[in-house]
Amino acid sequence: MVDQHLIEVMKKLQAESKKRNFVESVELAVNLKDIDLSNPKNRIQEEIMLPKGRGRQVKVGVFGSSEMAMKAKGVADV
Repeated sequence: MVDQHLIEVMKKLQAESKKRNFVESVELAVNLKDIDLSNPKNRIQEEIMLPKGRGRQVKVGVFGSSEMAMKAKGVADV
């Protein structure tokens, strides 16, 4: 029910807003209350694939010790 309401509100906002000359985006912030994320059982590990991708290539950089940098060299861009 909440999901459907959110979708309806977003569609209404999009329909009523004026045309923009740039690509618009939406940011979502979620506050988790009474959840201890230091406990491994409470950590969230979800991957969500964006239907149209990000629109640009992703670059990966690694900050770490020389040993960690050597391990990451094959997968990092920077």
